[in-house]
Parts: sequence; C-alpha cells; structure tokens
Amino acid sequence: MDNKDFKYYISYFAKEFSNLEHNRPWLSFDENNIVVSSTKNLASKFGVDTSEYGDYYYHPCEIAQAVCAYYDLYIESNDKRYIDLLFSNIKWLSDNYVEYKDTYVYPFPFAIKTFGEKEGWISGMYQGIILSAFIRSSILSNDNSFTTAIQKVYNSYSLKLGDKYGFMVEDEYGLWYEESMLNQPTHILNGFVYAIYGLADYYKFSKDEEAGINLNKCYQTLENTIPHFDMGYWSFYDLNGTIASYDYHNKMHIPILYSLYELTGKDIFKEYAIKWQTYSTSKICKLRKKIYSFKKRFFNI
Repeated sequence: MDNKDFKYYISYFAKEFSNLEHNRPWLSFDENNIVVSSTKNLASKFGVDTSEYGDYYYHPCEIAQAVCAYYDLYIESNDKRYIDLLFSNIKWLSDNYVEYKDTYVYPFPFAIKTFGEKEGWISGMYQGIILSAFIRSSILSNDNSFTTAIQKVYNSYSLKLGDKYGFMVEDEYGLWYEESMLNQPTHILNGFVYAIYGLADYYKFSKDEEAGINLNKCYQTLENTIPHFDMGYWSFYDLNGTIASYDYHNKMHIPILYSLYELTGKDIFKEYAIKWQTYSTSKICKLRKKIYSFKKRFFNI
C-alpha cells in the first residue's frame, strides 16, 4: 500500500498545521507536543463558559486534524519532526476515548447550542477525521497497534441519532452522518463529507464489504441533495437554511466538491464546484449573500 494513497482529500489541514511553532492565538502545544485549543477562542465564538478549563483544552477533532496534516506533511517533506508530532497526537486519541457499545467515541467537553445542547455530544465529522487519523498512524507504524482503535471508531458509524452517542440517520435524503447531535437533523454539508472521508479511508484500508455499501449510499445521498445546498448565488451551510460563510463556501464547500468528483467520478460534484466558484467571483452574488445574511440575522426569514 503506497503511503500517498492516503494523502488527505483536501489540503486544508496541511496548510493549517504546517507551522511547527503554532504561534496562533487559538492553537498551541502542551509539554508533550499535543495540540491544544484556546478556550478564549471557543468562548468568544460560541458564548461557552470555559472558566473551569484555564487557557487551553484538548479538542479531539483538532488533534485528529493535526495527525492527518502531519501525515501529509511528512509524506511530502520526509521531515521527521512531523512524524514525531503525529505519534504524540495519536497517543492522546489512543488514551482518551469513551468505550460505548463496542465503539470508541470522543465526546466534546462543552455544550454548544448548534451542535450539542449538552456537554458530551458526538459528531460524525469528528469520528470520521479520528478514523482517518488512526488509519494513517497504522500505515506509518507498520504494525497492528492501532487495529482495535480503527475497528472501534468505525463501529461508531452504526450508532443511530437519538442514541446517547448516535450520529447516523436515514431519512428522505438517504443515509447521512450528522455533524451535530440535535434531535432534529440539520444535515451540515462539510461535516457529512468529513465523515465520508473516514468511511472511504476505512473501506480502502480494510476492503470491508459493509463499509463499501454504506459509502456508495452516502455518495448517492450527496448526489441527491447537492442541488438543495445551491441557493442560485451562494451555498447553504446546512439544510436548515443557514447560509455558508465566505470561508466555508470557498475553503470548504468548493474543495470538498472537487474531492468528491475525484472519489466518485460523478460529474455533478464537479459541475457544482465550478458553479459555486462563479458565485465567489460575482459581485452580485456576494451582495445577495450579504442581504440574505442580514435578513436572516435581524428578521429571521
């Protein structure tokens, strides 16, 4: 198996974590070179009370993103500093799971209104990136030390929304893995795709037949729903009417659509990627996006 077969599907993580010093206000290293996230940033972004946590906390998704980034950066540069960082961070994930119904899950320590109304919520997005992180660590270690973690995180994909740690739902759209753990699914686009990346990695790594079947179901779900995310001048963040920010539209939605085209060969994903790029360069489209956001915020249209 060629290491480059598991280069991550988008370059966003590698760009974010290429700075070995992490001299940014929201990310740093602890004494063991594990990525830690700023509580101040979390509090200002979501209005969360983080007073009991000090300056930093361990964010399972940020740590998994770092592992995936360090994998790509090491493969490209052969700089062993990245591989050392990768194994420091995957150790945290190896030591800090919650075991539940033959799965490993990674609850988020803070309640966030739009993702989990109580602390300890689970995200399909997080589980997907964590699954990708364990698979990459297994490939680089060239041993079986991560086999159990890979299987247990994959098993979490069977937990249904409404279960204590469930994020899978099947509805009129098809099979979906939810980023948020709310009773009423919001169907966040990028969160679903990150969960799919983890499933695609697992299928490529294991050749598991069930994973392959579910992966194709997910692709079909996206093929059916992508038109619902198109506003005619911008993209929706979710199917609950939330418009995507500039960063999400340009740095998330467009790259993931291109990646889905590469994964599936389905022209619809490339067509919408190109279409959404034209929105990004249109002054009229950007103005309409601002007007919609204003009305949504102040008049709750």
